[in-house]
Amino acid sequence: MWFGVLGPLRLRRGGDVVELSGVLRQTLMAVLLMHANEPVTAERLRHLLWGERPDPGAQGRLKVLVHRLRAVLDDPDRLSFGPAGYRLRVRTDELDAARFCALLDDAAAAAADECVPLLREALALWRGDPYQGIDLPDLAAEAQRLAERRLSGLERLFAAELSRGRHAEIIAELSDVAESQPLRERLHGLLMSALYRSGRQDEALAVYRRVRAVTVAELGLEPGQELRDLERDILSGKPFQAEPMERTVPEQLPYAAGDIVGRETELERLDALLATDRGAPRLAVVSGGGGVGKSSLVLSWAHRRPEGFPDGRLFLDLQGHGPGSPMPPAEGLGIFLRALGVEAGTIPASEAERAAMFRTRVAGKRMLIVLDDADSAEQVRPLLPGGAACAVVVTSRETLPGLAAREGAERIDLDVMGVDDATRLLRAVLGARCDAEPDATAQVVARCAGLPLALRIAAERLRGHPARPVRDLVSELADEAALLDSLDIGGDPAASLRAVFGASYRRLDPQAAQLFRLLGVHPGRDIDLFAATALAGKDSAHATLRLLDTLVRTSLLHETADHRYRLHDLLRLHATELAEQAEAPAARTSALARLLDYYLTLTVRAMDFIDPVERAPTGLPAPVAAPVIADYAGALDWLDRERPNLLRAAGRSADAGLGGYVTEFSTALAGYLDLGWHLDDARVLHSRALRIAAARGDDVARATAMRQLGLLALRTGRPAEAMADLAEALRLHEQAGDVQAQAASVGILGVAEGLRGAQTAVGRLTRSIELYRAAGRPELAYRPLTFLGYLLRGAGELDAATACLSEALALADEAGHELARAQAHRGLLALSVDQGRYREALTHGEQALAAARAGRIGYLEGRLLYRLGTLHRRLGDYAEALCLCVDALDVFRAGYHRNLQAMAHNGIGDAYRAAGDSEAAGHHHRAALDLAEPGSYQATRAQRCLTPSVAPPE
Repeated sequence: MWFGVLGPLRLRRGGDVVELSGVLRQTLMAVLLMHANEPVTAERLRHLLWGERPDPGAQGRLKVLVHRLRAVLDDPDRLSFGPAGYRLRVRTDELDAARFCALLDDAAAAAADECVPLLREALALWRGDPYQGIDLPDLAAEAQRLAERRLSGLERLFAAELSRGRHAEIIAELSDVAESQPLRERLHGLLMSALYRSGRQDEALAVYRRVRAVTVAELGLEPGQELRDLERDILSGKPFQAEPMERTVPEQLPYAAGDIVGRETELERLDALLATDRGAPRLAVVSGGGGVGKSSLVLSWAHRRPEGFPDGRLFLDLQGHGPGSPMPPAEGLGIFLRALGVEAGTIPASEAERAAMFRTRVAGKRMLIVLDDADSAEQVRPLLPGGAACAVVVTSRETLPGLAAREGAERIDLDVMGVDDATRLLRAVLGARCDAEPDATAQVVARCAGLPLALRIAAERLRGHPARPVRDLVSELADEAALLDSLDIGGDPAASLRAVFGASYRRLDPQAAQLFRLLGVHPGRDIDLFAATALAGKDSAHATLRLLDTLVRTSLLHETADHRYRLHDLLRLHATELAEQAEAPAARTSALARLLDYYLTLTVRAMDFIDPVERAPTGLPAPVAAPVIADYAGALDWLDRERPNLLRAAGRSADAGLGGYVTEFSTALAGYLDLGWHLDDARVLHSRALRIAAARGDDVARATAMRQLGLLALRTGRPAEAMADLAEALRLHEQAGDVQAQAASVGILGVAEGLRGAQTAVGRLTRSIELYRAAGRPELAYRPLTFLGYLLRGAGELDAATACLSEALALADEAGHELARAQAHRGLLALSVDQGRYREALTHGEQALAAARAGRIGYLEGRLLYRLGTLHRRLGDYAEALCLCVDALDVFRAGYHRNLQAMAHNGIGDAYRAAGDSEAAGHHHRAALDLAEPGSYQATRAQRCLTPSVAPPE
């Protein structure tokens, strides 16, 4: 599909023009294209479409608008919805603005002969003003940015044509463009040059007079120095130079290893440094860990931008992390002054005098100064020019916040590459071998953790052996214990990850170094301040924060936007190696035990708000510092953030001989994992707990793990397997005399029997209710009461079912339990529908939906949205039915079973069919048929809806 925004909005699907009617649809499409491949929140879209305070119906209208927009796309899944908002997937060659920018970037790196066709192809894409006819401030700013890039492209085009000697051929074209931009001095200078070279001196001087008249009248300023110099040269009859007159300008940039792969955002920010208005700071600090590609990024960018620095480019390696001491500023100033033509004998001795002379020498010059591998802000400051004509880019493993605070430096923090860019980098070195073995290539990228230096070292191991496949490299990198050895080109410290990482580590103070090592003991991918405090065994979070800040500042640790800390995999491996070398085994085990105690304590605290743990561990020490968990939402937030860490910590505990923690985490996390349908995580954790409990002879823990596995079997449609596990769990709990555990096991066994139609189910559920009361936990009886209500409804005993569900709802309300509240209202909704009380059913449905959303129970929210959609369809409100079923589809697309997506598509199809739109209905029933499991109810339902002679099911 093709999208055009460089002029009026245009869409083509295949060879056909797609008509996009309606201002709202055009505006929505334009905003999504402006943010192509990036999420835009629903709230932002509502504000753009209907103002800062849209009415309550805007949410539903947006969903219908999105749904209709999907219908014009070649693939509806191009426009997806996720937690961050709506995202339109577009390739570079499908969007004219993206193609335009890509061609300009290619032209900027090309020679004059090669760049002309690229520039002309880019400029030919313009059909008018960008986003023409769509009145939106956000789009106006983007249109202005594109228009500025067009003018820069035109200047580059005409300059290249002049350098090729085509001055006469471009005069007419250049005159038209210059006339339309009366204040664009660069264009008028190019026109003067073209006229002068063509022997038209009077006309060239007339151009100057017109420009001067405009700038004086409009701005109160004389033309710039470049234009004034050109007028003087013409008046003096100076021969025209196709290239500037030869000057001795410093060009000290070292070799740059080809074009940078990825890093588009960072390159744009460096480009913005050049576009900064004169008088504003033009200083950037590119920071990041060793091997992340700071110097390569800056050098590649600097080599591509010679036109921005006509007075030269200075480079200095400040040796901040080399084998010796960092370079003193006075020494660096001496190097710069000699490069600027100052005789060695006249260079002052003191640093202050050298700095003053340096500032004088570069005053007013348009130069680039690259200060590579800086150690500190104090090392950099004397090397800064006094004005803003020069641009300065500093690279450092330190973040150098002082330069941002005092000198207004732009901070560009460089992280490891994403998977796509890392793959592109590997392909740039190895070529077709990567395309021939995509799976092996993906494994190499993963093992190198997206670190550019690691990827280049790994690729170099293959490049010299053209016959070796990529899978050989995967085998070399598979052994984690030897991974850092494999990513080492012998004899070159700059091409050894261990040496690169070690240069940063050796500069740490002893306490920061120890924390870095202990982070290698932590099993997760990120950590917060409180867990780090427990891991380090510190007396206060403040002391830990100081050490974490040190590691972040030295780029050995990355702080995320939500104040968490992470190491990439290779740094983590280095930290683990250091811990094994410097920390005794007992010290490492103690650190892990402190971390496990902290995580288990906080898990139990969180579960008290969500679904209290039936058998909480005792004797755990109170954490030195911990986040405040004050309500259900806070508890769920904490568990969602820490889930990967909790599961990995449980796994690591077994490997470290601390297996008792596994069974405790299995018990503590069971309700949360079930609530969020984290079924794979639950299977791994509970299975491991079962093995450990059996090995330890702990029948109580074994029974609890078997019950969780039985519930998991129920969730995944294996009731026979579930019943065997649940029956054994119940036997063991009865044998141990644990009444509360018996209540839980007999209740879930009753659910399993009920799903299989066994007559014993009612008795099991009733017994579960009695046991919860006998155990002193009557509030937990909502579990068997709810399912007993469902079971009695299926048997036609509606009054008894209503009584059970009403009692379950009362318990849920008293305990503030959102899942229980949602399930009870859901059952009462079904009972109301059975009895024809549709308005009452709607009330229960809306309350169930509110509870599911408050509890953030995604699968249940989707089911309730679908159920309410079918109910509104029965009531004849087809538009609302469509909105609700579309909402359900969006929820299910976020990661739930394909059959649930099929159910939502069938619901949308039913709503369209009821509204008389059989074509749209057929589209969604076909989508349901494609998604549904063969032979399932949803597949059968879709097939019947697509067969005209067969009545569709309700």
